[in-house]
Amino acid sequence: MHAQKSSVQSTKPKIAKLPISAKQQDEEEEKDELLEQQEPPRPGVLLGRKERVGAHVVDLTALKGYIAIIPCGRYPTMSNRGMKYIFVLYDYYSNAILAAPNKSRKGADMAKAYDECYKQLKDDGVTPILQYVDNEVSKELIATTKDKKLLYQLASPHDHRLNPAERAI
Repeated sequence: MHAQKSSVQSTKPKIAKLPISAKQQDEEEEKDELLEQQEPPRPGVLLGRKERVGAHVVDLTALKGYIAIIPCGRYPTMSNRGMKYIFVLYDYYSNAILAAPNKSRKGADMAKAYDECYKQLKDDGVTPILQYVDNEVSKELIATTKDKKLLYQLASPHDHRLNPAERAI
């Protein structure tokens, strides 16, 4: 609300820098040398804080075979074929986002869409091992996952960001 006028000089007095003596300059150079001689910090650990934070490097091939699925919410308009929902499958390794249309969020429709996306992955040569699942999926979809002999992990309640498919879309 109260905008300052532009081109107005400050009324604060300017502090003049004192010339540095040769002795002070030598002391500053010694401090710089000491800092350079110190050990670099340990990788992955920050010591100047109240908590420790770790950073880890994961080999990209370790992510091979991880997929995540998510049933999206209802869309405002229905398609010509009567589809109201989209089922999304995300593959970590190839960074592929596969989608299949759904008529409803019932277990049979979800399992059909899952089979469609899974078949597309298998046709492209991807063999999933572990599947991250949204905690809202049906028992039929989990049974379909077990039939394909996949391990699965449910996302914890109220923390959907754990599911990689959530982050991908």
